[in-house]
Parts: sequence; C-alpha cells; structure tokens
Amino acid sequence: MSGPGWSLWDLFRISKPSSQTTEEGTTILGPDINNLSTSKAKSKTDEFGFLELASGTDPIVDIVAIHGLDGHREKTWTAESGVLWLRDLLPADIPNARILVYGYDADTRSRECVSTQTIYQHADKFVKSLLRQRSDNPRVSSVLPRVEMYLKLPQRPIIFIAHSLGGIVLKQALIVCHNQSRGSTSPLRNILVSTHAVLFFGTPHSDSILQHLMEHSPELENIQNLYISASEEIETVLFYEVYETPIIGGRRQMIVPRHSATAGGDRHATEEALDADHCEMVKFTSRKQTNYSTILSYIKMHVEGAMTAVTKKWATEDAHRAVDDQASHEVVLLKPRLVVSRNYVDRPEIQSLITQNLLPDTHARHQPRCILHGIGGAGKTQLAMNWIREHESRYELLKL
Repeated sequence: MSGPGWSLWDLFRISKPSSQTTEEGTTILGPDINNLSTSKAKSKTDEFGFLELASGTDPIVDIVAIHGLDGHREKTWTAESGVLWLRDLLPADIPNARILVYGYDADTRSRECVSTQTIYQHADKFVKSLLRQRSDNPRVSSVLPRVEMYLKLPQRPIIFIAHSLGGIVLKQALIVCHNQSRGSTSPLRNILVSTHAVLFFGTPHSDSILQHLMEHSPELENIQNLYISASEEIETVLFYEVYETPIIGGRRQMIVPRHSATAGGDRHATEEALDADHCEMVKFTSRKQTNYSTILSYIKMHVEGAMTAVTKKWATEDAHRAVDDQASHEVVLLKPRLVVSRNYVDRPEIQSLITQNLLPDTHARHQPRCILHGIGGAGKTQLAMNWIREHESRYELLKL
C-alpha cells in the first residue's frame, strides 16, 4: 500500500519569509552563508528516534508521545521554565508507566537539511521503530503474576500522545498496522491491538490548518476515512486550543480551529478545550496548572482501564489468529478408493441421466448438480459410487 505522496515540506512549499514561528514558539531565521562553519557540530539526526524519559516501576502501560511540524522530541513538550512535563511531572503521577518520546525530521526549514519523506514514510518508520523499541526492552511485572503475559512486550497497552501534525503521522501509522491481516507474518498488527487510547492535541483532522493544507485536503480526508475503521476499538480524546498563536510579523492566528481539531470521526470521542495557544497547549510548568490537571485526569483514567481493555482485545485477536493458523495448515486427506458391492445391479439408463446432468455437452452457467432419491435400500449409494468410479478421471476433487 502506498501512502500520501506529499511530504511535510510540501505542506509549506509556498513562498516563505525569512523567519517563522515553530511549535516550540521560537523563531528560525533563514540560513546565513557567512556564519556557516566547517567544524563538526551535533547533527539534528542524533535526536531522531525514541528516547525513554521514564522506565516506570513495574510498568503496565507505554505512554508514547510524537510531535508535529518543526517539532522536537523534547523541546515540543518543554516549557520556557525548562520543565519537560513528560519527564518532570508525569512519572511521579503515574509511576507504573514507561514514557517514550519520538523524534523525526519534521523541519520545514533547516540549515542542515530538510526531509523529503512523505507522511506515509514517516508513519512507517515510526511504527517499525516502536515495534523494535517494545521488542528490545521487555519488562515483566513482579507483583502482578496473573496478568504477567499481558505486561510483556509486545502486548503491553499503549497510550499515544500526539501534537499537531504528529497526529496525522500517528493515524497513518495505525492504518499501516490495520492493513496487516491476522494471518500475516508481520508483527505490526500487534501495535494496533495493544493501542488503548490516543490523546490528540491540536491535530487537524479536517481540511483546515493554516492555508497551506488546502490543496492537500483530499489526502487528509483519505487518511481520516481509513483511520475511522482502524480506530474502532481505540479510546480518543480531542484537545483543541482556545487562543491564537503568535506568528511572523507580530500577528496572531488560530492554527487549528476547534472544528478541525475535533473532527476526529469518532462520535464517542471526548472533546476538551485547553486554555492555551497551539504551541503552549502541550507545555506545562507545574502540577497546579489547570491544563495539566485536565490532561492528567484523562491519562490516569485510560491507564486504569488499559489492562482490562487490551487483555480482552488480545484474547479476541489470539482466538482469530489460532483459527487462521489452523486453516492455513489443514491438509485434505484423500478417501480410500470407493468399493462397489458385488451385488450391485447396473442401471445404465439412470447412469446416463446422471451423466447428462453432471457432464453436459455444452458449457454450463452454473455448477451442475444431480439428486438421487428413492426408498431406503434401493441402491442409491451404490449407483452413485459406480458412476463416480467410471468418471473420476474427469474431476480434480470429489467430495463425499
């Protein structure tokens, strides 16, 4: 399956001024050729991939965060005070969760390089990296032995946190998983089965984000339509911004309006406003902050329900896989050659009628059928077996 053919860069390929506001609220200036240095500096690629912010105490859930355009796996979630709430606040409030952040090249401007990967390629890399992360870091609870098998990776429940267009990448990733059949040897489906909840922060689910997505709205709509099916058993929370975000030129703009941030397609999804702009809605300075208390209540609720829900989903999944596996290994055993009784009385006229019905001279539009009926002991079975013996070379498979 091929995904959307447009890259993150394509979304902003129209003419740009020399600076812009990123998701972190900082300003990126255009490259200054006079200041370029040949000395080797730390590459931005060093901060791609997964980073574990908290290992958790006997973790029963993985909390996975993914940023959006011009984002960063740590800076996106870090307030000006330096508080990275996923590392500095959340682990103490939810100690039995492992917390991961994911970084990828979402830059629309960079002195180093700008990625040309499509949304699909970003999503595919994200989900495969997550699969490896969960496979390479197994931890089993020592205090809950009766649910031990569901604490093992790769079956541990997952709660995703996605900001802005990171939500689009996440939705495409879950679609990739959904497209794997139960009988497939690919383990990507494990991610979908283990996903319990998704918290979207300012994600544009419909065709409205700035002006630059308008020409790509069909791709957004396609992802959304496919995601509705993939997310049938996933709990969803849709957070939307209340305030406009400062942009270039001292102006302010609503980056993702409420109607776009809440058009997730799930009629059972919960919608919640956050008193912040697009960048600040994922940055919290303390536990006393109202917005933090709001999102924490949702995370706690879903952590508490994750084990029961995902255990049930895996039980259903395993049952389906067992049936599919059994069907794929079934062998058709040939029956022994039919034996006609020595007392069989030949009935050439009836056999001729059977032949006319089952082996017509002209091509039949429907499968030929013939029904033998008569009183018990009249010799129906022997007649049928005799006819089969005489004509078995005309058939590839005989079912009795």
